[in-house]
Order: sequence, then C-alpha cells, then structure tokens
Amino acid sequence: MKGDPCSEKMCRVCGARGCATIRKWRANGAAFGFPKCCVDAFCAEQTTAEQYQYAEHGFVPCPAHVELLKAGAVLQDFIVGRTCPTPFPFDGFN
Repeated sequence: MKGDPCSEKMCRVCGARGCATIRKWRANGAAFGFPKCCVDAFCAEQTTAEQYQYAEHGFVPCPAHVELLKAGAVLQDFIVGRTCPTPFPFDGFN
C-alpha cells in the first residue's frame, strides 16, 4: 500500500520489506482493536522506551496515546472495533 509506513519498512524479524510478519502485526492490531496510529508506529519501529513503559497485554501505544495515558486515560479506552472474541485485557496466559 502506497504511503503505508509498514509496507516500506524493513522487518526487524526477517529483514524483508513489507514482509508477512509486518502484515501479520497490522492484521492483529486491527483484530485487537488497537488504534491505527499505534500499530503504524510499532510496525515502522517508531517506538521508544517510554512507550514500552505504558505497554500492556501486547499493546504498545504511540507517543500521542502515551501522552493521553500520562494524563489519566486508561488503555482499554483506546480499544475500538475489536473483532477478536477474547476480551481486552486478557491475562489468561500467565
């Protein structure tokens, strides 16, 4: 997809551009209801240590959403359009 930061970015796993790993991350992000801006930042490796401080349950917020979390928002508020049948958050793997 033209203009998509994930389609041109080199995959951190296999080194390919626009590889299946990145497509899987994008599909999972959509299925889990994660905001597109957060998925795009993750796929494009535009993540910081601060973002990972606010990451939970596989969701790494983008810088804009980190600022909202700092202001008191909760991660669950950002989950919209989730098609995955498992509710968020899910800690059943621990």
